Amino acid sequence: MKTLITFFAFIACFYFVYSQSKPIVLTKAQMSSTNKPDTLFSCSSDANVETPIEGEDLLWNYLNLKKNNSIPMGIEEYSDTAFPDCQYYAPELFEYLTNDKGFNYDAYYQFNDSYYGVSDLSVRQQIYPIGNLTGNLKDTLLFPEQKLKLETPLFNFKFPETFESSMAFESKYVFDFILSVTNYGINNAKGQKIVKFTVKDTIVGWGTLAMGLKNTDFNSGFEVLLSKKKVERLDSFFLGGQPAPPLLLSAFGISQGSVKTYYYYSFYSWLTKSYLARIVYSDSSYSIPTGIYINTLHQTISDVETKVESNNLTIYPNPCFNRTLNLKISDSRDLKFEVFDALGNRIMNNMILSGQSKVDIKLPEYITSGLYFYRASDNLSGIIYSGKFLVVD
Repeated sequence: MKTLITFFAFIACFYFVYSQSKPIVLTKAQMSSTNKPDTLFSCSSDANVETPIEGEDLLWNYLNLKKNNSIPMGIEEYSDTAFPDCQYYAPELFEYLTNDKGFNYDAYYQFNDSYYGVSDLSVRQQIYPIGNLTGNLKDTLLFPEQKLKLETPLFNFKFPETFESSMAFESKYVFDFILSVTNYGINNAKGQKIVKFTVKDTIVGWGTLAMGLKNTDFNSGFEVLLSKKKVERLDSFFLGGQPAPPLLLSAFGISQGSVKTYYYYSFYSWLTKSYLARIVYSDSSYSIPTGIYINTLHQTISDVETKVESNNLTIYPNPCFNRTLNLKISDSRDLKFEVFDALGNRIMNNMILSGQSKVDIKLPEYITSGLYFYRASDNLSGIIYSGKFLVVD
């Protein structure tokens, strides 16, 4: 009998460890509740931005970032009949045709059981004088009204997405324009700009992201997937169904077949349809970062995770830096407060007496940086509050 009890205790312990130590899985069902538009910020750091380590069950630390510029994503819910298969759209995006001339377009996103990504584009009619480039004030560049269905969507996610998921694909945008340049004998000539994307994206890690803005209340921990992404963009120009003349392209300050390559590490979570954080690199070895961007849509996520029952129990700071947790309590019961590590081992046990409104909990000095779990319970109701927090050295 004792052997049987020990066996079941081992199974229970194994289940707890396994259920806490596995990567998240991104699906449509999980991400359907995240409908608010994202707000991204360009950031900088007092120290060099570290390249994320790839692997399993890791802690990535990007705290004390300094906010620079706001970059609104502007992705909104969409329900018009023009693109019936699309649920979201990003209005007023901008695409350059020359060094200083371009046009606005809207991108439409499908969000279904298989993927989330851009599937359609639309351009409203726009016309621009180009005499400053050609020397004739009557010369124009016209972008007619157009709707474009992508043969292959530009995927953000393919569901389900989890550790070691990978996707490689090609997609292209085809934009029509009409050009008049008197000196070249071009009068209302139909042209196209074709933008071809070659994308490779692999989930190379999973764990917890500690992210925060310096001198703000935004310091939070998130369960995330780490993506390593390469995007190659090839621009081509056609006029009258043929490649545009090099001399003409040169006059506009552009070249045929120009290629730009982008390298990213991105952290993804079910909390947002965009990334939580992205580091941009200028080299294929992902060793020279040129910028870091964070998503502050969920600035209060740590509050959401720790204010479990009617805001009656709050723990802060989260992440915890000095091994001291502060608890604010509005509860008339005596509570047992316990803290567990990621393996399910209880590392401390405190009593919170009825009437205490603020308690400082000193964590053991020996614990290491990582994700920890807490629960508060009484003798009658069992577990009343539970949550998680980060410890960062």
